[in-house]
Amino acid sequence: MSPPIFEKQTDKTKSINNTEYKVLFSAKVNFQEQAFINILDQWISSPEQITKLILRGELLSTEYFNEEKDNFDETYDLLKTVKLTLMPKRRNLDLELTQLISYYRNNKDCVYIYENKAESASEIPFFIPKVKSYAFIFEREDEENFFLSIGIESFENNEVIDEEQVKKEDEIWVQLLLKLSKYCFKDGNYQKRVHHDVIIPKALYQDTYFKLKEKYKHWADEWPESTDPQKFVFEDISIATWIILLFKQQEEKPEEKELSYKFVDVGCGNGFLVYILNQEGYKGYGIDQSSRKIWKDLPDTDLRQSTITLNHMSFPDVEWIIGNHPDQISPWIPIMASKSHYLSKFIIVPCCFYDLNGEKLKTVDSKLSRYQGYLHYLATIMKVCGYRAEIETLRIPSTKNIALIGRQRTLSDDDVHALRQAARDIILMTDDIEIKYRVPDQEKHIQEKKKKNARKPKKQSVNPVEES
Repeated sequence: MSPPIFEKQTDKTKSINNTEYKVLFSAKVNFQEQAFINILDQWISSPEQITKLILRGELLSTEYFNEEKDNFDETYDLLKTVKLTLMPKRRNLDLELTQLISYYRNNKDCVYIYENKAESASEIPFFIPKVKSYAFIFEREDEENFFLSIGIESFENNEVIDEEQVKKEDEIWVQLLLKLSKYCFKDGNYQKRVHHDVIIPKALYQDTYFKLKEKYKHWADEWPESTDPQKFVFEDISIATWIILLFKQQEEKPEEKELSYKFVDVGCGNGFLVYILNQEGYKGYGIDQSSRKIWKDLPDTDLRQSTITLNHMSFPDVEWIIGNHPDQISPWIPIMASKSHYLSKFIIVPCCFYDLNGEKLKTVDSKLSRYQGYLHYLATIMKVCGYRAEIETLRIPSTKNIALIGRQRTLSDDDVHALRQAARDIILMTDDIEIKYRVPDQEKHIQEKKKKNARKPKKQSVNPVEES
């Protein structure tokens, strides 16, 4: 379906609630009024959908009016107001802005008015239209012809702007209308694929992430590894934020057993996640087959180089086992936890699709993607190990962004016999598994260097006797 063509209006106005709105653009559209209402309500609850420069909207109040009314005449009736504060993503650079959004309708039109609570245009952040208020207007000409328009109310002391600025602002209005039209047309056909913030509330995560990002972002400029600092630094800050909030949530449920360590990160790689958690006051350590160059640059961080034998590892003195993109370790983490102690908990953020033998897992269900199939495979192992699988889609810059959490047992700690039998069964099933271990990156680099040197032709030495 072709997008609507929004035409510039020169002298059209709309009077709504005793305010004259200058209509800037209008177009015939191919969606119903209900889609318009659905999407505008969605934008109110999640204003970050309008522009990525908005972090979220802080709801201040919601009021409803004329709720029983279902017959409308030419007069506009106020049905709802929502007051919220727009929180910018760049809090240290951009202004916050409070808006009052009012929903009106009459027998033909449906209108959402956004009133900027500002004395002048200078108090409005650059990513919000610099007008006193603006109105999205859905007009029903008859049962088959619908129009979408944008109208504005300027500030009384509005500065005269040049043609270039007018052209720029017109482009912004048209893009906003096109986005709204696209969303409205898709409304009803869209199914949300992932659900964020199931375990940790969105606002709490965002506020905590902002603080940690400000604290640790300097590492992106000081990164000593050859890997991309923008990806690894900010991804680990994101994961650390979520883990810290999960720890705090769990701390609200006091446990009897006192443990030496809060966490262990198995296959910790560069160790940056361990560093952040240690810096934030959580006692724990990371282990990996190979040390990294960056380890020596991470102060007060417990990082240990150690041989990892997957089918013989347990952590009886640790509360949480973490696997952050841990390759072959992923399917073994529930087993390690079940061998450790009843209160052992774990987090897996899987990436590569390895099975218990260390081989790449073949497709387990043709109806699922490889990634979804692997998550199902890990959840099955969790169930066998006596854990209920919780799933959270993380807000990290990665396509492999799903975390599996094991913190709820399927067996009660009162059922001692069943627990002991389950532990024995897991040991019997896994102790003799032959694992094809992946060659560590450091060792792989050494081997590749040797092969490269072996291919180089040897310089022939000259015999001085023969030459003479």
